[in-house]
Parts: sequence; C-alpha cells; structure tokens
Amino acid sequence: MLEAIYINDLTIPIVRTKRRKNISIRIKKAQAQVFAPMSTSRSFIQSFVVSKINWIHKHLKAHQEHAQKKAEQKFNLCEGAVVRVIGQDLRLCLVANLPASTQQIGDSLLIAASNKSSNTQALFAGLRTYAMEQSLKIITAQVNHYAVQLGVMPKRITIKEYRSRWGSCNARKEVQFNWLIALAPPQALEYVVVHELCHLIHFNHSPAFWAAVKKLMPDYPVWRRWFSTHGEYLWSILDYKNDTH
Repeated sequence: MLEAIYINDLTIPIVRTKRRKNISIRIKKAQAQVFAPMSTSRSFIQSFVVSKINWIHKHLKAHQEHAQKKAEQKFNLCEGAVVRVIGQDLRLCLVANLPASTQQIGDSLLIAASNKSSNTQALFAGLRTYAMEQSLKIITAQVNHYAVQLGVMPKRITIKEYRSRWGSCNARKEVQFNWLIALAPPQALEYVVVHELCHLIHFNHSPAFWAAVKKLMPDYPVWRRWFSTHGEYLWSILDYKNDTH
C-alpha cells in the first residue's frame, strides 16, 4: 500500500530508501514526493512536510504553469495544418500515389501517404524531408556569405535531427544544423548559422566569441531569445515521429 502524507488537497507519497541519510522533498511532473531514510518516523516526516508546505505549493504552481505553457506551445501536426518553412506558409496535404515523397504546388505541400505508417507519421516524414532539403539550400548560401567575412570555410555542412541543440560544430571544421530551424523565422535560422560559423574561430562562448557573432549580426540577442521563448514549440514536432494516430 502506498505510504503518503495527506495535507488538505495534497497527497504526497513517501519514498523510503536504505542509503538515504536525510529527508528531502522533490517536485517532478507537478507531483511532490518526500524521500526519507527507512528509520524515519511518520510523525517526523509529517512535521517536515508541513514546515515546507508553502515551498511545495510555490513549486507545484510553477510546474503546472510550465506544463500549461508547454501544452499551449505544442505544434499541431495534422492534414490541413499550415506550417511556415523558410518563411513561407505551406498547407500540408496527404496524397496517395504521389510520385515523390513531397511536392510543392503553390502554397500547398503535398506529402505522399503510406500504407506502412500512420497519417501522422507520413506527415512528419514528409515535412522533415522537405524542410531538410530547403534548409540545406538556404544554409549553404548563408554559410558561403558569412564565411567570406570570417575568412574561414567549413569543410562540410550537414542537416541532421537533434533533440537538444539547434546546431553544432567540431574540430574538423564540420558544421551541423537541426532541420527544425527551417521552421523558425528566417532571421532565427540565420542566427544559428552565424553562431556555428563563429565557433570555427572560437570553440567556446567567450566574450570574443559573442563579439564575433555581434559583428556579423548586431541584433542576434533578439533571435537568441526567440529560441528560448519558442524552442518548446519546435521540439514538440519530434513527438509526432512515432505517433500511430
């Protein structure tokens, strides 16, 4: 049976472990839990939780607000949805027997339906394929433009799929970019390009690095903040990768 502390409308599970020496409270997925040594009395745990009740309510509220904000930012991938790719709004349309995986006609992006995957998975695959193709074109052009100003040219440009970064650079002077930035405003994509190119000179985030970024793109703080504010929206697209609906 679950051992828990009950305070007003809160049910706080008690997790006892042999190695633990101190009592503590954690908040995870908008749920409070109290961790305690095996020998700690229930009355002591109760008193400890009561003493921390204001802290618990404060952090539960913060977690709930974060979860709500994340839900509001979630990307809605469905047939008929309008997606902005490299600054152009395109309506997603599933088409049977399409000769190619994707085809743009006017402001519509036709995506081949598949008997081997769900409609959602087909839409995701088609959008990713198209975004990768288009982002490689625009990123290559921007790399060529800014590389001249920096006096350094990457040896390779690759479009990849990351779950925790927008771009990367290595000591071999290869730069990689997340295809999701194709769905960001063009200036935000441009900021990622400038950011990674400057890493070819400064392999850190030192003042000299940011000075180099600012020299190429004076308003870069605006687009850096854009990813902080809207990044969850882009990351949520990856949730559809294995969606069977």
